[in-house]
Amino acid sequence: MRRRDVAFCLLLLPAFMTQAVYGQRKKGPKPNTLARKNDFQDAICFIDVVFILDSSESSKIVLFDNQKDFVDSLSEKIFQLTPGRSLKYDIKLAALQFSSSVQIDPPLSSWKDLRTFKQRVKSLNLIGQGTFSYYAISNATRLLKREGRKDGVKVALLMTDGIDHPKSPDVQSISEDARILGISFITVGLSTVVNEAKLRLISGDPSNEPVLLLSDPTLVDRIQERLGVLFERK
Repeated sequence: MRRRDVAFCLLLLPAFMTQAVYGQRKKGPKPNTLARKNDFQDAICFIDVVFILDSSESSKIVLFDNQKDFVDSLSEKIFQLTPGRSLKYDIKLAALQFSSSVQIDPPLSSWKDLRTFKQRVKSLNLIGQGTFSYYAISNATRLLKREGRKDGVKVALLMTDGIDHPKSPDVQSISEDARILGISFITVGLSTVVNEAKLRLISGDPSNEPVLLLSDPTLVDRIQERLGVLFERK
C-alpha cells in the first residue's frame, strides 16, 4: 500500500471511533429520564389500613356502634393527612369484624372511595358469640399479604378488650409473625376493663406505653398523629 493511502486510512479511523462512541450513548434511557422515573415512583406512598372491630357478645350493641363511629371519624382524618416527604398518599381501607368467626366487609380489593367505605362499615351488624382475637389477627394478616400493595405501608387497627374465649389460640407468635412481615398493629381497648398485657402483646408496644381506649375523647387525633409519623417513615 502506498504511503498516501495509509495516511488517508489513518485520518478516517478517528472519525469511525467517534461515531461508535456516540452510538453507544444512544442506547437505553438517558440518565435524567431514569432519575425522573424513580422520583415519580418515590413520590407515591401506598397505604393499606384494615380496621378490625370486635363483634363478640362482650362488645354489646352500644360498644359495637361506638367502634363504627370511631372508624367513621378516623377514616376521615386519615385522608386529611398531608404528605411531607412524599408528594402523594394512595390510601385504601378495609374493615373486618370478628368473634368466633370473621367477616371481611369491605376488603381492600373492593376499595372505591371513602364515602362507599363508610357506608359499608355503617351497615355492619353485631355477630355475637365469643372473642377469638387470634382469628382476627390471622385473617387481617392474610388480607394485607394478599391484597396489600407491594412496598406500601400496612396497618391493622384492632379494637377489643383483650379478654379472649378460653379456647382461643395464643396470639403471641402470630402477632410477631405479622410484624416481621411489615404489618404495624395498633390496639384500642373497648373500655377501662381490658387485658393490657394482651393488647401490648399484639401491638408490640413497650410496657410503659399507655393503652389506647375507645372512650378517650382525643383518641382519633392521637391515632391520626401516630399514623402520620408511621406513613412518613416509609
